[in-house]
Amino acid sequence: MQQNIGSCTNKDDNFDTDIAKIWRHALLTVHPSYAAQHAPNFNSWHNGFQLVVNNVEESYRLFACARHVAANLGLFYPRPNEVDPTFIEHLKTPHEPMHYNDIFDFAVSNIQHYITIIANAVFLDTDYSAIKNWNLDTGYDEHNTMTVWSQ
Repeated sequence: MQQNIGSCTNKDDNFDTDIAKIWRHALLTVHPSYAAQHAPNFNSWHNGFQLVVNNVEESYRLFACARHVAANLGLFYPRPNEVDPTFIEHLKTPHEPMHYNDIFDFAVSNIQHYITIIANAVFLDTDYSAIKNWNLDTGYDEHNTMTVWSQ
């Protein structure tokens, strides 16, 4: 990830201004009202993305900073042996009931898959037609197809 999206920085280690201009133009073209009211900070997004990608922990499947933030708020994540299995086993999915760990692994695999498509399109000028206009809350694309779960 660091070699692809992570390398989209300039000499000051800020998000590349040319890429930000392209994204800004695309956003203003597709969603002009929203973009005008909520101008994104692409550098902050990129830094946050890199923080998350670089700090995924496998042990509790939480980001390291999530536990620290929660602890500072007086909240604590349970240890794995303290989790009620009804909250992590046989979870409903579009296909079949799955364990939380399998859903997590599925999500990570899909993120890697789609980031690779984007990175290859940016750096190698390859096809990116698998990238859709998804509703990230529902998983459906603009044609009401749940593409990620259909694979």
